[in-house]
Amino acid sequence: MTVGPTSSTWTIQTRPPWFFRRVVTNAAAGGSVYLADLVTPRGMTVVVEPAKISFSTVAFNLIVEVDLSGVGRVDDVGIKSDYIGNHGYLSWVELNGTHVVRSPIVLFIASPRT
Repeated sequence: MTVGPTSSTWTIQTRPPWFFRRVVTNAAAGGSVYLADLVTPRGMTVVVEPAKISFSTVAFNLIVEVDLSGVGRVDDVGIKSDYIGNHGYLSWVELNGTHVVRSPIVLFIASPRT
């Protein structure tokens, strides 16, 4: 399975939530089932729909929606600095298989200088 684009960077406001659609493609021969496994950056909420995807053939495409929302204030993350960075990832783990496809999720907050 591949996820395209392979590398993406988005700058998000902390509110409202943001929704991204990703196209995932089965790169394995035959059918495959993958489950979403999330490690969420501190200070963010991430929801993946659907959380289980099934492919019937090679090169079969599916659309997955990733919803991101964050904290309202920099202090809510628990770190006080001009820069806050944190990361997590979305992994697609093959059910009864060996393949894992991972996409990074990076949280970056720049607080305004006073």
